[in-house]
This record gives sequence, structure tokens and C-alpha cells, in this order.
Amino acid sequence: MQSEQGSWKFNFEGPILTDCLMIIALRSLNFEEEEIITQLLDKIVSIQNENGSWSIYSDEKNGNLSATIQAYTAMLISGEYTRSDQQMQKAEAFIMQNGGLAKAHFMTKVILAINGLYAYPSYFYFPMTYFLLPPFIPLNMYKCSNYARIHMTPMIIAMNKKFSVKHPIDSSFYTQQPHGNWFRENRDDYWGNYFIEEMKSIALTPLRLHKAGYKSAEKLMLERIEENGTLYSYASATFYMIYALLALGYEKHHPIFQKAIKGVLQYATKTRSGLHIQNSPSTVWDTALLSYALQEAGMSVNHPTILKANRYLLQKQQFNRGDWIINAPEANAGGWGFSDSNHFVPDNDDTGAALRALSRQRKTSEKARNAWRKGSNYLLAMQNHDGGWGAFEKNAYHPILAYLPIENAKDALIDDS
Repeated sequence: MQSEQGSWKFNFEGPILTDCLMIIALRSLNFEEEEIITQLLDKIVSIQNENGSWSIYSDEKNGNLSATIQAYTAMLISGEYTRSDQQMQKAEAFIMQNGGLAKAHFMTKVILAINGLYAYPSYFYFPMTYFLLPPFIPLNMYKCSNYARIHMTPMIIAMNKKFSVKHPIDSSFYTQQPHGNWFRENRDDYWGNYFIEEMKSIALTPLRLHKAGYKSAEKLMLERIEENGTLYSYASATFYMIYALLALGYEKHHPIFQKAIKGVLQYATKTRSGLHIQNSPSTVWDTALLSYALQEAGMSVNHPTILKANRYLLQKQQFNRGDWIINAPEANAGGWGFSDSNHFVPDNDDTGAALRALSRQRKTSEKARNAWRKGSNYLLAMQNHDGGWGAFEKNAYHPILAYLPIENAKDALIDDS
């Protein structure tokens, strides 16, 4: 199963979110990719549960409200399904029986609002001057996980601008429901209120600084576009970036969008259920784990399989300076990332996996020895103040962020040890 390049390529199958976002984005940009849309729809419809729902996890027998809303919305926006179709009626019944749109996850509400199907919170405005804060300010953007940073930035732009795409669909199912509280989790506590008060103080700055904040947020996204056109190599972040740039005035036919969609389409893979858009292929991770596992099982480090795999890993070591340099200015590059398309977003578990794969070969190969030394030095430089390691960056876990009233804030927003 090993490729000629030495890597192993397996499906990194996640929930249907990326499949749904692909359909919606293609329709939003008026891209004619009918075969892709048809294949994605076929897959989505084929895994609908008997009760009309869709699940995120295989053992989620009763279905998932947010996943069901995502699937229903993608099917409706595709133009291939209407409210009168049996699959859609069953989905509507499930959604209503489980609390309706108001009970959906925050990120699902963002998707709906961006597509004109859910009202933005009238009170919401995130101060764009936040994107001008220097790294030494305690609540700056580099004190949260880079995964959150790269997803929340385009979401904030779209929400601030109240941006929405209009689709020629029957949206009556959405309009007849109450559009309730955007943030389901109550965090009426000291630290949550402290953060809100800090944001209010940041908001009370001249308009010109807010305009500069938009420019800074736009620059943040543009400078983090990967070689294949995706944002940070994530399909999900790329879709949100598209809407943020549209909100900032970019035309639908802009070359950035052309390249971004082409890059995400490279993540398409066949699964047992049908076509799936991976959020970020796992090629480096899989190859590092398999090389090490085969060596642990007794395969010689000089076996052609191991030599090819490690040659691939050596090519994927990263020497571009990324966001990690902000919290670890003393570190030198040398880590590994997760996917084949990732060139400047190393992470600690992939780096550790690659080092294990190369640990035996460093004794016989100077090239492997040099790579191993640079990689291990990088990993040591990423150690947090508390002695542990996060997933991506060093000390990117301001505890106050865990108290924000967003679902899974602790898991999603901070990169603690």
C-alpha cells in the first residue's frame, strides 16, 4: 500500500461538515462542479439515519442536531432537493423535535447566517482593534490555539459585516423558526465577564483603528494561505476565509477563490460511503506512525520500505518560520506537520512521530541524524512553562479564553498542555 514517494495515503474521514461546506461554497461562488456536487449529495443521502437525522459519530444512534442541519442546508442549497422530498421532510421533523435551529452549535449558526438562513445577533460586534494587539498583551490572538485563530478570524469578519449570500431556495423552514441565543453555554462568571469587559475597552477606540484591524485580519489570512491555495491547509478554514474575503469586497471570480476551491478538491477521497472532502489529509502522520511501527515489529531500518518512508519524511521536515515563532522566538525550525500540503504549520505530535521513525536511522545516516537533531531541538523549544506540551504552539493557552460562552471553548480555543 506504500506509494512510490514512500508515503502511505489513507482516508482521514471526518464528519459531513466539510462535504456540506463544499456544496454550499460551490453554489455560493457559482462554480460549475456538478459531478462533485452529485457525488457528495449521494454520499450524504446514503448515510441519513432512519429517524431523519445525520450523526457525527458512528455510535451516535439517535443522531446529531447540528450535523442534520448542515446536511439539510447543503441539500437545499444544492438545488437538487426541495422541502417536499421525503429525506428533507424527515430531516425537518428531527430538527423540530430536537429544539430547532436555536439549539444548533455556534459554528452551524455561523454557516446558516453566512447563507442568509439565520439572523446574526444584533448586539454582536467584535472589536477589530484586537487584531492590532502586540504579542506581549496578555489576551492577544497568539494566546489561543492556532486552529481557533485561523477559523475564528474569518468568522469574526463575516459576523461583524453581517455578510450573507442569497440563494434561490425556499427558505421558509428557517424563517418560521425562532432565532434564539447564539451562544448556548452560559458562563456567568468572573473570568468570562472580565474578558467581555476587556473587549469593550478595546472596542472604544477610533474608527480608523477598527479599519486598520480589518486590514490586519485580512493580511493574517492572506499570509497563511498554503501553496495549494488552502488556508493553513484546512478545508474548513478555507471555506470561512472565502466568505470573509467576500465580506471584504472580493469578487466571486477572484483567483484566490479559484485556487482555494481547487486546493480543497484535492482533498476529495473515496470512502465506503462515497466521496468525502477530508479536512486535511493525514499523509505525514500516517507515514511516520507506520514507519516506526514496522521498525518496532522487526523490519530493518535498511529495508527499502523504511528507507523510502523516511526519505519522504525527511522531505517533509519544515524550515519555514510560522506562527509558532511568536511564543517561541528562541526556537529554530525543524518540526513536521500533519498533511502533505502543510508547509509552515508544524505540530508537536507529528514531530514526535517523525522523530521516532528516524531514531534508528540517525545512527547510520548523517542526513537523518541532522534532521533528527533539528527536529528534537524544535520539539524541546516548544515545551510550555508548566512542563507539558500543547498540540501546536508554545504557551498558547490563556486560561480566560476557556470561559467564553462558546461550546467546547476549552477544547477548541486553547492549546494547553
